[in-house]
Amino acid sequence: MKKLFSFAAYLAAIFLFCGCAVKPGLLNGEYRNDALGHPCQSDMVLEYTGFTLGYSVFYRQALWASYILAGENLRHPAASRSRNFFTESRVPDAVAPDGYRRSGYDRGHLVPAADMAYSECAMRDSFFMTNISPQFPECNRRVWLDVENMVRRWALQEEFLYVITGPHFTGECERLAGCRVALPDGFYKAVLDLTAPYKMIAVYVTHERSGGEVRFMTVDELENMLGYDFFDRLDDELENELESRCDWEIWEVQRI
Repeated sequence: MKKLFSFAAYLAAIFLFCGCAVKPGLLNGEYRNDALGHPCQSDMVLEYTGFTLGYSVFYRQALWASYILAGENLRHPAASRSRNFFTESRVPDAVAPDGYRRSGYDRGHLVPAADMAYSECAMRDSFFMTNISPQFPECNRRVWLDVENMVRRWALQEEFLYVITGPHFTGECERLAGCRVALPDGFYKAVLDLTAPYKMIAVYVTHERSGGEVRFMTVDELENMLGYDFFDRLDDELENELESRCDWEIWEVQRI
């Protein structure tokens, strides 16, 4: 049976009750990786060690994945990176690890393996195919990696982030010939700093063979682009305030 709480969430709960900067009400007393809601409807919500995701049978991948990223976990000695990908038996007609073979696309992580490296179990779970989207190599290994590295720097600076990430589809999407997995038009991250003063930022990466363009925006702007509702379990007044603004200098945004 998979754990319902990640080590990061466990750390967050301890710090909350010890009176640190994280406000208990911000997670509504639920120290889960989806405590602040699901941004869109999905066919299945799957719990893993360290993260939760909403899976789409139609697109054959997750539409969103959410997790608490703790700076302390990033400082923890890293577990050995998994060499294998895994089929998710809970998903009907699941994508097999060799489904992307000779497709020209990488098996790109939504929740980065490096964010889960504090635990062998969390690292392993990040290699389930439900956490994978097809990415052009130049996007996955350069542009998307740069964004992931930036988010990790933010977590080391702020200590606790709530991250929601996933692919974006527009119109009729193409599919991989071998496994019928839909090809995303882009990828996004919506990030909430859980330590006061609270703040949000959103990042969108266009999915292009040459790598893609990185766009920084408010969460409101990302919601309008995707038609999603992020962090909907926050207090409405606080949600509206945080989603409508973003201070690029405070986040120390680095153009990619």
